[in-house]
Amino acid sequence: MPALHDELLAKASRDTKVRTPYQAEGEHHSDASLKAVMDVDRDNLARMNAIFSTRGFPTAAQGGCDAVVSAMFPGRVRDSLANPNGVAVC
Repeated sequence: MPALHDELLAKASRDTKVRTPYQAEGEHHSDASLKAVMDVDRDNLARMNAIFSTRGFPTAAQGGCDAVVSAMFPGRVRDSLANPNGVAVC
């Protein structure tokens, strides 16, 4: 399903876009960066719950391995799972 693949990758990209500056702030996060991360997390959780309830857990066949891994794990965790030492996990 190319649409699911593209949607999951777009969600991961949006997550990275807000989470990277948030993480760079260290222990003292600005209200704006915290709100941005919380908004993305809320939206992603709602959409993933909708996907789970209608299709079950997205598989690599449904959305592509890269998209499924990207949707499930934020930032650095996603990067290490998607391509640890040049080997994909699925």
